[in-house]
Amino acid sequence: MGAFGDRTFVPPETSEQWARERTFALQHLRLDLVVDDEAKKVSGTATHRLAPINDGLKEIVLDLDNLRIRGVKDEAGKALEFETHGEELTIRLPRARKAGEAFELRVRYEATPTKGLFFVAPDKAYPKKPRIVWTQGEEMDNRSWFPSYDYPNQKFTTEVVVTVKEAYRAVSNGRLVSEKHDPKKGTRTFHWIQDKPHPNYLIALVVGEWDTKEWDADGIPVQAYVPKGYGKYIDLCFSRVPAMVKFFGRVTGLRYPWGKYAQACVPDFTFGGMENTSITILHEYCLTDEHAYPDYSSDSLLSHELAHQWFGDWLTCKSWGHLWLNESFADYFECLWWEDHFGKDEFIVHLEEVREGYYEEAEKKYKRPIVTHKFVDAEDMLDNHTYNKGCGVLHMLRTVLGDDLWWKGIRHYVKKVGLQNVETTDFRVALEEATGKSLAWFFDEWLYHAGHPEFEVSWSWDDRAKQVEVKVKQTHEVKDAVPLFRMPVELEFATDDRVWRETVQVDRAEHTFRIASRERPRTVLFDPDGNLIKKLTFKKEKEELLWQLAHANGVWARMEAAAGLGRFVGDAAAAQALGKALSKDPFWGVRRATAAGLGEVGTTAARDVLLASLKGQDSRVRRGIYAALGKFRKDDEAFKALSKAYLEDGTYAPMAQAAQALAETRHPGAFDAIA
Repeated sequence: MGAFGDRTFVPPETSEQWARERTFALQHLRLDLVVDDEAKKVSGTATHRLAPINDGLKEIVLDLDNLRIRGVKDEAGKALEFETHGEELTIRLPRARKAGEAFELRVRYEATPTKGLFFVAPDKAYPKKPRIVWTQGEEMDNRSWFPSYDYPNQKFTTEVVVTVKEAYRAVSNGRLVSEKHDPKKGTRTFHWIQDKPHPNYLIALVVGEWDTKEWDADGIPVQAYVPKGYGKYIDLCFSRVPAMVKFFGRVTGLRYPWGKYAQACVPDFTFGGMENTSITILHEYCLTDEHAYPDYSSDSLLSHELAHQWFGDWLTCKSWGHLWLNESFADYFECLWWEDHFGKDEFIVHLEEVREGYYEEAEKKYKRPIVTHKFVDAEDMLDNHTYNKGCGVLHMLRTVLGDDLWWKGIRHYVKKVGLQNVETTDFRVALEEATGKSLAWFFDEWLYHAGHPEFEVSWSWDDRAKQVEVKVKQTHEVKDAVPLFRMPVELEFATDDRVWRETVQVDRAEHTFRIASRERPRTVLFDPDGNLIKKLTFKKEKEELLWQLAHANGVWARMEAAAGLGRFVGDAAAAQALGKALSKDPFWGVRRATAAGLGEVGTTAARDVLLASLKGQDSRVRRGIYAALGKFRKDDEAFKALSKAYLEDGTYAPMAQAAQALAETRHPGAFDAIA
């Protein structure tokens, strides 16, 4: 699933919610539906083919929410006794059934759903809003539009046979096997079959009038559905999805496993996107024009939801406590697409932006283990630990294993437990089988414990011994579920003519590492590629930071140097070095960091460098420059530049940043300029 709302995690006294117990194996579900969008109603029959797990099954309990049950029959058409209580439909069988003895139940019902199935239509505020029906099943809301076994630890094949108005097209999971017209009634009936098993929450349906386009990705139909009249936005939004399909198939070792890949943009969607099997539903804000790029690219959301077709759909968490196996993987494979398509430097910045969401949650709200069954509602698990931290954990696991073993392990995992429900142990065991590595320590530390290390690092030079002495302290509070961390960490040393790395093992509260060197380094870097989830305090002298900004190979190191130089408020040398990097550094992320540093330096010279550097900059850098200019309170020159940018930049995100920066200047003319 894509973006989610803000929420606070559960109190410590909350009881644990383990995976649901099952009395039967659901084999197949067929829905025969009529959707009436004007009445906001759905009606039909849900046919369940199932078999008891143990002998003696006398009743079946299905989930429902505000459904009106009109009758239940068995496969012979015999009416069965039933009753509803709360969110349960209990069906009494005429005789006890034996284990493995398959039979069918047909439940006739109707509903006017308030969740699970949504009806969008024009209203007074938005008279041009399209008429579209869409579903959202995760976590357990599909019970609001059909009776079902609504928990992720059971997979089954499905059919959706849906009748809608003639003008509409209905899209569901799997492949379309028939489309029938009824001219007398003015309806169309679509018959969709999903012939590989998937869980209940991934059953989906969209109905409406669409503009569409289809691509071919090595034989896989890749489709886009957008509200009629929005077709001009399709290419800008979706054109890279076929390449994503090929990329994920290549790296996982599993060609896209479903019959099609459809994507439907709908109004008022409650999340960023939802990865229903073979049909992702997306919010309408995917559809933007060229003035939104590159500041807002739909690639992040589209790659995330596509990755779920492997991680979440092909492999599905057995219970919500293991949701990271769906969401962290989608987040990280989104980053991997970024790395493959845009390059390593872009990947580093993108990964850090993802991790920042976790740091904010950990600092302002709570720290919890990624794997936990202690929650009030399954939706509590849709937080920045499940998504953002888990993404960072997967990257650290990749760095611990190395690329070759990482991909060997991922391919083995995907192959071994395909189409199954999985727990975190399944992933660890698959990696250990493939690589021969022992990873229990890593999983215990990063999945079953909470928090992250906070490091305080310093270094000194022993000229007599020709050694660099690096001191590393873990300064975070070791309390409750937050442990003292054990991780291999890279150190980088650079002189004017040599750069080399050493890997050290950090596993205690304090370490002193002594590294041989022919001469005193110009700079020492801790975790030079920014691989670790961590907070780092590494105070350096100005001269070291100046050298690091100008000469370090990695963009992470140069961005760190820019941030460090920003702390030298009012310093002319810092401003000069930052200004030079702002105009000369080849990577936009470093240039944006230098703009932020100049804003912190705060001198008139720093302001003038920012103003002079605007021309020709990447829009993402312009955003950084505008934000930095906002630091110059009641400054006429900054005010003039920001006022002009707000009106004339021409790209949405920088213009918005200019407006925010105008407000932050507290200039007397700011209100009028924005208004």
